[in-house]
Amino acid sequence: MNTVDKINLILKDAGVSKVNLSKYLGVSRQMIYNYFEEDDLSNMPEDKCQLLFKLLDIIVFVILLFRFKILVFNI
Repeated sequence: MNTVDKINLILKDAGVSKVNLSKYLGVSRQMIYNYFEEDDLSNMPEDKCQLLFKLLDIIVFVILLFRFKILVFNI
């Protein structure tokens, strides 16, 4: 599984669509598909890449927090 596949999996699990991601990054939906057609994000501009990784940080944090809550509080 390459980097783009992993990112797609995280976004899918979090319910983030390509349309919502394009709005967040300030690009067209077609640009998102262009960025994600390679095995890595080397064709994505640095500022867009930073925004994407900020979003992924938040998503992963929320997922971990939710899992921790389940473990600690036995929910």
